[in-house]
Amino acid sequence: MSSAVHVRFSIIARLSTVAIALGVTYERLDEIRRIVVTVTGPLHAADILSVVDRQADEGIWDYGCLYDARRMTIWPSTADVAPIARYVQQLVTVHGRRGPVAVVADRVGSVEVYARLSKHLGLQFEVFDEIRDAERWLFQASLRMDRK
Repeated sequence: MSSAVHVRFSIIARLSTVAIALGVTYERLDEIRRIVVTVTGPLHAADILSVVDRQADEGIWDYGCLYDARRMTIWPSTADVAPIARYVQQLVTVHGRRGPVAVVADRVGSVEVYARLSKHLGLQFEVFDEIRDAERWLFQASLRMDRK
């Protein structure tokens, strides 16, 4: 079993008693090379891993990703942050550099921890208060990515 799969299964195993949220929508916008994930309700580590896996499986790993979490009610635990970041980093070794990720949300513990950790790992990840700021940053980050 690969280490990425092992990390994913260890996270899922810890969450086996937690129902996966139904309030997570995934929208693929090919014309602007972006994924928009809207969360209305709780968000668990398994939900994030599903989005990450889908992005990789669809061959759009380099698309920008916007998480609109303004209506999220429960955040992933800070204990899940490092395993999620390790999983994403392992997928980077398979699929190449990941597209930029912007989260629009309150700056709560797990989001801030992931932001610091992702920067340490060389991932493009920012947290915003406003959608328009996140969209502007994603556009600019995608342009910088295209030039490399």
